[in-house]
Amino acid sequence: MKNKHLFLTSFVVLFVLTSSVAFADTLTIRPDGQGAYTQFVNVGCGSGSSEWQCVDEVNVSTSDYLYKRNNNRRESFTFSNTGLTDEEINSVALYYYAYRYNSKNYKMQPLIRASSTNYYGSVINLGSSYAYSSQVYSTNPATGSAWTISEVNALEAGMRTYTSNGGARVAQVYAVVDYTADSQPVADASADPTSGVEDLFVEFTGDVIGGDAPLEYFWDFKDGTNSTLQNPNHTFSSGTYNVTFTVTDNDLDQDTDNVVIVVSEDTSPIANPSAVPTSGFAPLFVNFTGDFTGGNGPFEFFWDFKDGTNSTVQNPSHTFSAGTYNVSFTVTDDDSDSDTGYVFITVTADSQPVADASAVPTSGTAPLFVAFTGDVTGGNSPFEYFWNFKDGTNSTMQNPNHTFSAGVYNVTFTVTDNDLDQDTDSVVITVNEADSCSDSDGGYNIFVEGNVTGYKYGSPYFYWDDCLGNTTLLEYACSGTQPVNSTFSCVTNTTSYCWLGACY
Repeated sequence: MKNKHLFLTSFVVLFVLTSSVAFADTLTIRPDGQGAYTQFVNVGCGSGSSEWQCVDEVNVSTSDYLYKRNNNRRESFTFSNTGLTDEEINSVALYYYAYRYNSKNYKMQPLIRASSTNYYGSVINLGSSYAYSSQVYSTNPATGSAWTISEVNALEAGMRTYTSNGGARVAQVYAVVDYTADSQPVADASADPTSGVEDLFVEFTGDVIGGDAPLEYFWDFKDGTNSTLQNPNHTFSSGTYNVTFTVTDNDLDQDTDNVVIVVSEDTSPIANPSAVPTSGFAPLFVNFTGDFTGGNGPFEFFWDFKDGTNSTVQNPSHTFSAGTYNVSFTVTDDDSDSDTGYVFITVTADSQPVADASAVPTSGTAPLFVAFTGDVTGGNSPFEYFWNFKDGTNSTMQNPNHTFSAGVYNVTFTVTDNDLDQDTDSVVITVNEADSCSDSDGGYNIFVEGNVTGYKYGSPYFYWDDCLGNTTLLEYACSGTQPVNSTFSCVTNTTSYCWLGACY
């Protein structure tokens, strides 16, 4: 027995599905056993081989074959199982690779045997060399109806020599089954909306691809209710629902898809606006924050700045002129619940500072100690101060003190308010060189002339200077070489005379 591949040989089955995704296909089945008739003779098939093994090969060989030259001789075979389940059979075609036995005009016919009855096809006139011949059966000749899968799987078929001029050599027999594949339904569930607040009304859509009509639908809303409509509507209370949609086609194929519905409890939003800063000087730039709790999103926001302008941004910014503004912030949730909060903005008109610098004394002999006063009117507190003493030093106190050496100093006082407005004033300080002392007068440079307003003896008046940094205001003035008052006498350690108000 030769080693040959057993293949589906004789029929082509083509599927035509009833749905839009049906697809046609074919398969080949080949002899796998002997049928009721064994009237042909095998040649070259090997000792002990059955006739079906001479014609079941996939790759045909003419060195082994079946032959018969007598009229009305039959040969039949069983065929491999198709493996089909619920496909639709369109046709079965029998194929033969054969030629005439000799130079005579030999003929043969296809044979199908069912329920002990033989059904013969059209006569085949064989040629002088091997060639393929076929016979297509769109219906089962035994029933006159479309083939069923069980009928194809039970197929017994072969050939017979014709009743006159019968004879043939047959090297290959197979069948091709033409079928339409079973269409499986594919469910596609969708919903609008898929989330919201309780008492949520949802429209469902149940799309289906494939399947064999008519179709049946089943929605399970997972709240104890369901629907057999293809596109139902449903209202949900709060919760999460994994809604399923199942489609069943005519031959009970099924598919299920799902869509998740999330329903929130109906809560109202609570607005909690804030602002930074809430007060200042015009023009005041303010950053607002629209915080809130609760509610069911998405949310809408509305700020009324109470100056004729507004914003729908959650966290806007705004610039205010002078005035008081009761700014409102309103938040509205998805089911139109809303709440309003307020934040007060106080804006002060911008006041310009005016600096007024003064000093006591403004002149004198070095080293001169001066007390400064920095007065301010207007402006927006708090203030910053800056004194420039014009000797390389400065102070940030409002009322500083300072000691100057000899020179003239145009001291400036600058004030800066809270919104950086500035003003500057100045005061001139004049400092004279100090008097010098010498030893020629015994260590005394006795008098320094000056003026004192209201001095009882008028001006000039005199200071006693001991050249050690000590001075004493004399109570009596001198005139000529003698004191004005007879009770006055010059000090004893002088030459005891008065000159220019000085005692010597």
